[in-house]
Amino acid sequence: MTSPRVSVVIPCYNHANYLQDAIRSCLAQTYTNLEILVVDDGSTDNTKEIVSQFPQVQYLYQDNAGVGAARNRGWRQAQGEFVQFLDADDYLLPTKLQRCLDAFGAAPDAGVVYTDYEIRTEDMCTQHPTQRPAWKMPEGEVLKCLIEQNTAFFVPACALIRRELIELVHGFNESLHGTEDWYLWVSLAACGVQFRYVPELLVWYRQTLTGLSKQEVPLAYARLRAYEDLRLLPIPAGLINFDDKLADRHHVMAVKLWRHGEPARAREHLVKAIQLQRSRRLARSLLWCFSFMMSLTTAEHILNQLRRVRA
Repeated sequence: MTSPRVSVVIPCYNHANYLQDAIRSCLAQTYTNLEILVVDDGSTDNTKEIVSQFPQVQYLYQDNAGVGAARNRGWRQAQGEFVQFLDADDYLLPTKLQRCLDAFGAAPDAGVVYTDYEIRTEDMCTQHPTQRPAWKMPEGEVLKCLIEQNTAFFVPACALIRRELIELVHGFNESLHGTEDWYLWVSLAACGVQFRYVPELLVWYRQTLTGLSKQEVPLAYARLRAYEDLRLLPIPAGLINFDDKLADRHHVMAVKLWRHGEPARAREHLVKAIQLQRSRRLARSLLWCFSFMMSLTTAEHILNQLRRVRA
């Protein structure tokens, strides 16, 4: 029986200094029926020269369009039955692909198999603590869990995916920036795709200072945009209350903006939250009033005092 082919798609934007490690981690895999595609997303560094050192690797160039577009370019070009996404600054441990394929063999109904990961320092030499969800890592139908958490419980490199399913949902939503991976998992889960978990540490995730996760306001906006687009997906009626979820995202957006010195913009999102959700209108209306005269810290302190009095 012929072993399935795996396509490893590596989007890269000005990460040439990390790219060699990512490529070498692919070449060191114990599973060898794979192709490696690097999608250069308009880099201005020496990404092309780095790739040229590896004749086994396909090099694709596009004008800068974002990581979602780069990943889409890669999987559409790929020939494998399975797709492994790997950011240029991350690293696969040697048995990663084999262990995921073993899991697919044990669970033929699975569409996504994901593994554990470890957060490393920028030089990859030291482990950072990884925050784990309070629950067991979910398997099977994971849609509700994904939406409730509002962020993925694994990084993109953890997953191995059947290519036909990526095609089914048309890949990554290129209008999202910073939440496109979470939205892909939600899109797949909304179509009934089954997830399986391999409880082994098989990915190193490099934590860099320039990551979007370090930018509070852009990340809050990205999550808001992602929740707005949930209405485009075939999510079963009654699974979630869209208005409540959107109200919460607008509230978070308001808090981040206020904290970063933009109370006027914060008020716009508080108004939207008030309009969408009845249950917290009083508290949010008070915050809206307070934003004209005091800092967020003071406003939250007053609200907490009022809650204690009411209790």
